[in-house]
Amino acid sequence: MVRVDEHIVHRVRWAALPKRAGRTPAEGGPAWIRAVCVTQVDGSTRLVTGADDGRVSVWDPVSGELESVIEAQLGGVLALCSTDVDGDRAVVSGGGDGVLRIWDPARERLVRILEGHSGAVRAVCALAVDGRRLLASAGDDTTVRIWDPVTGRSLRTVEGHTDWVYAIGAVEAGGRVVGVSAGYDRTVLVWDPASGEVLRVLEGHLDGVHAVCPFQVEGRGLLASAGEDGAVRVWDPVTGQSLGVLEGHPYAVYALCTVTVDGSGLLASGGEDATVRLWDAATGRALRTLEGHTRGVYAVCPVQVDGRELLVSSGMDGTVRLWDPGTGESLRTMETGHDWVFAVCTVRVGRRDLLAAGGSNGTVLLRDPDGGDVVRGLEGGPGGIRAVCPIDVGGRSLLAAAGDGVVRIWDPLTGQAVRTLEGHTDWVYAVCAVTARDHAVLATAGYDRSVRIWDPVTGTAIHLLEGHTDAVRALCLVPAGEATLLASGGDDGTVRIWDPVSGRPAGLFRGPAGGVNALCPVQARGRTLLAAAGLDAVGGTVWIWDLGTQQLRALDRHTDGVYALCPVLLDGRVLLASGGDDGTVRIWNPLTGGLRLSIPVDHPVTALASPSAGALAVGLSAGVLALGIASGVAR
Repeated sequence: MVRVDEHIVHRVRWAALPKRAGRTPAEGGPAWIRAVCVTQVDGSTRLVTGADDGRVSVWDPVSGELESVIEAQLGGVLALCSTDVDGDRAVVSGGGDGVLRIWDPARERLVRILEGHSGAVRAVCALAVDGRRLLASAGDDTTVRIWDPVTGRSLRTVEGHTDWVYAIGAVEAGGRVVGVSAGYDRTVLVWDPASGEVLRVLEGHLDGVHAVCPFQVEGRGLLASAGEDGAVRVWDPVTGQSLGVLEGHPYAVYALCTVTVDGSGLLASGGEDATVRLWDAATGRALRTLEGHTRGVYAVCPVQVDGRELLVSSGMDGTVRLWDPGTGESLRTMETGHDWVFAVCTVRVGRRDLLAAGGSNGTVLLRDPDGGDVVRGLEGGPGGIRAVCPIDVGGRSLLAAAGDGVVRIWDPLTGQAVRTLEGHTDWVYAVCAVTARDHAVLATAGYDRSVRIWDPVTGTAIHLLEGHTDAVRALCLVPAGEATLLASGGDDGTVRIWDPVSGRPAGLFRGPAGGVNALCPVQARGRTLLAAAGLDAVGGTVWIWDLGTQQLRALDRHTDGVYALCPVLLDGRVLLASGGDDGTVRIWNPLTGGLRLSIPVDHPVTALASPSAGALAVGLSAGVLALGIASGVAR
């Protein structure tokens, strides 16, 4: 039996996984749902969801049908609210592009754009000031802004937070309505929406605060807040006094709302533990736990359906769930569609590294590797993206992506397409940046059995490397002393080594008989290894060659084809990650072949990248998953 090292553990850092395995999705926004609200469309109640693919989706809560989809925000939708504008019902969205947009949900029409924030907008709410219906928004620039939704004018700015603001709301306190906001600085601010003056600062949370919610107990206006410390705290917004702590969630709490059951107000909370918990708002007693989500819950809200108040929840698993809060019964699940992710890599954009992921919808999404936020989308070919890689050209960090026979090169900083490389006669499955004579070139390979080397500056084809007898699915660099060679592998079961300068063959290995799907160089303790992954008679396999000794080691613990490999650094040691159709990511010691960790991810693994030490980005048939691995004992 292979020993699994119990002193390496993993955690999910973030996930953009829009469907559960084995379920048939509706045709909707393919994403991690970050926001939900209720609005009226032509006199009927509708649910509105916002996702990190930038889409706002409108649903019928009675039938569960998706009625419309609005391409709303660049950088993803992070916040939603419903309000009235000139007597008409409207939906307001905010997102990663720092802009607020006001929509007519009945006509799917953009009404107005509100600009002023200098970073992502993470929270938005409607509030009344002196009889006027206004909007409040907040986000990464640490400010709260008050807007007139009719004119689009910014009226005032509330300052006081020192970090990102995640939540905003309005609560009745002492006979008047005050604004509240909370964020990563661990504080809840109470402020006057008419003047922008901060009235008091509520402190007590031990980590960032993600949610605030006003509620009433016997006519007294109270405030709940929740965040990464897992606690739901109750406050008196007039005095600032802490009235209690509701404990039950073991991890971060992302969402709060109130819901009425038999005339009594309940407090609902949703969090990273994939549960929705219901509390007696008057006593703080835990009433019931609603289970069904498979990943973290990011939003909750009440909705009237057929004369009774129900509860809606949504989050990282891409589902919208309708609950009976009185019984805890799950009444309906609405699922969004999804796109396969076939390729992931890291690319330098300005002064930071971003995660690039491309898949079946033909778009490359650039995400923050720490939080998963979508920064930019790059539109590729209609047939989808099968490969991505960074390439440095004259000190300029670019991104190459391929799929439908065409290789496209973008400037990820501007989103501008720089060059198109045409020459392949079928699908392109692999791209790889190579240095040849101190000059960056790009290698590509695909279904036409060829490997091609290009000058990315001019777009000129330099070499056509032929020898494979079937589709070529993998490319990687091979360090060889002071030189760098190129390895290619494919359906013919061979790994071929090439000199990228001359284009001549430099070596040949026999790989897994069922074909080579992935290649990866590993340098560990002064030794240069080459890993190849695929399928053989016993199932999924990873072969590792020591290029110095020519020794071969086979790692055969996957139960189905292996499609992804990458090295990952942990505590100064280089490990090897692999993933495939058996729905697991496995971490190996590449020198001994020992299995260090096996991580079930519930979907076929199509791509792997390591953005930083101890971090893994996993491309899946259902989206992208970010994992962290570390030495230690799991909590």
